Amino acid sequence: MRRFGVVPIVFNAVNDTLIFVAITYHMLSHTVVGDGWRARARSFFEADGLPNFSKALLRGGQLYYL
Repeated sequence: MRRFGVVPIVFNAVNDTLIFVAITYHMLSHTVVGDGWRARARSFFEADGLPNFSKALLRGGQLYYL
């Protein structure tokens, strides 16, 4: 019983990660910041090209996840 105690923690962490990535991908897919992975990565970390509300939502999600 003791060795399975970590399973719910891992499942919750994976679930939170997948939900965060899916929401972020959906929000950033509607922005046009440029081609290439560098522009997309900058958009993810700096929230370039997003409206203020979406930018605040992304920042809040990043803070929650960290």
